[in-house]
Amino acid sequence: MHEPGQHTLLPLRPRRISTEYSAGFVDELYGLSRDCSDPDCSLHATRRKMNRLAYIERRTEHPGLVSLSTAHRKLAAILLKRDRSAGGWRPLRGARTAMEPLGAWEVDELVLDLCRVGAVDVRLAPDYQPTHYKVVEESLLQEIARPGLAAKTRQALDHARSIIGGVSGPEADAVRRLIESEAATSWPPDAVMAAAAVARHAIEDRVLPMRVVSTAWLAGRATEVSASKAIEHHATRLETLFGRPLIDLGLRPHAPLVTIGGAGLLESDFPIRLEEHAPFLAFPASRLLRMRGIQPADEGLFLVENRNVFEAACYDEIPEMQGCMILYTGGMVGPSEQWFAERAFEVGAKIRFWFDLDGEGILSARLLRGWTKDAAVPYRMNPREVHAATRVEPLEGQKLKTLERLAADGGFLSELAQTLLDRECWIEQESQLLTG
Repeated sequence: MHEPGQHTLLPLRPRRISTEYSAGFVDELYGLSRDCSDPDCSLHATRRKMNRLAYIERRTEHPGLVSLSTAHRKLAAILLKRDRSAGGWRPLRGARTAMEPLGAWEVDELVLDLCRVGAVDVRLAPDYQPTHYKVVEESLLQEIARPGLAAKTRQALDHARSIIGGVSGPEADAVRRLIESEAATSWPPDAVMAAAAVARHAIEDRVLPMRVVSTAWLAGRATEVSASKAIEHHATRLETLFGRPLIDLGLRPHAPLVTIGGAGLLESDFPIRLEEHAPFLAFPASRLLRMRGIQPADEGLFLVENRNVFEAACYDEIPEMQGCMILYTGGMVGPSEQWFAERAFEVGAKIRFWFDLDGEGILSARLLRGWTKDAAVPYRMNPREVHAATRVEPLEGQKLKTLERLAADGGFLSELAQTLLDRECWIEQESQLLTG
């Protein structure tokens, strides 16, 4: 075996990438040569691996060449979670398992990219396969995992401070303690602002719907859910923070409405013909308990998520929905949608649905299929629509996590979920009207 001093040094940055060798072999990378001509040299057979190492080093010197993908973001999130539980050098085995179905080689390349931009250090085995990592720039890794989150969190904290500025009381004090603690960075930005909105409303001597208060203080702010639903969405977290139910702070849930239009008959205490109430009508969901059933028109029942699409359909502006009983869901399907779907299935009516192309839309589709024994069919919810879309929304936060889970489980519309991940976007229903 050649001595280290007889070989040409490869210009590797040991802070960024280090190596592990088995006993009896050289324990440093320095001194290994790609140009060794001795056929008996143990390094001669590893020339391809050495070339790969040189390739790694060339890429390390040019961080601007990194193009971060959804896979990079997923891996960054995994490494952050694992690092918090242990710290220091961590084996990559668990990360490779968590990144399945990607192969080990693909995961290794992703790890080296994160190393190249300075987020982690990587330790290599004798065959130059990454074996361990260590987080060296947690803030950078967090930015890779959730781009823009740090800026959104800072903005949310500033807005929360402005909401409770000059307000006194136990709820406002609880929010101030949250804002000044490290725990604030682990909260979703809209949850922090929602907490401040609740604390501000708590000093009012009146009861209002959660959505009214949420809209008043969060409208126009960047949120993972719509501004009107932020308090409702984070209700459990907020009640834990304040130690009491939100209704005790003057916030009540909204009264759910059923909004329906199109053509068909509702069998209630008296028959309700939808055509006579055009373009649509609304009534409390509790009234469904007094209804005996429905008789959709010839084209069946059509469920849509978005209000603008619903109104366009009720005004006969969408030819494919003409002659249908049209039900507005306004988000994830729930008990009211289940009631209509099951009644339509019982009478053998055609059932179709059209939701946003995102994780919630796919989850709603799966629920609807379960309630109708797979009789309900999607409309314009397929990979082709994703490729044809000209207006898309960035994929991040909870939407990204939900799609990753749905794409991996192989269930209904998992191919759509994977296509959205590949394009790194989600699509609102209204934008599809422009490409129809």
